Amino acid sequence: MLISYRNKDIQKICENQNFATRSLQKASAVGKLFLRMNALADFETLGDVPTISPFFRHKLKGKAKDLWAIRIDGANRICFRPVGEYEISSENEIDLSTVTSVEINFIGDYHG
Repeated sequence: MLISYRNKDIQKICENQNFATRSLQKASAVGKLFLRMNALADFETLGDVPTISPFFRHKLKGKAKDLWAIRIDGANRICFRPVGEYEISSENEIDLSTVTSVEINFIGDYHG
């Protein structure tokens, strides 16, 4: 899958261990962030990303209803939105098997 970033700060967190450590504040989370980012890039479509451990792909609700997330560890998540061309189903939902590009919007704990 193609990955882009909302801004340069998000990109630095996803690509630079020092920035990731400052943002996530746990060495174990940093290692998992880089594992998840590499895996996300290796999936062909968003539909291929598992909804079970360790990824737990899920759609967010409320103010973030246009975003999806996968788990890094504990409460930390990689939050992203589909970008580019993709199909909408008859139920007016995104057909995840047609999403081949995402934009990373947030890294961290959105629960608090």
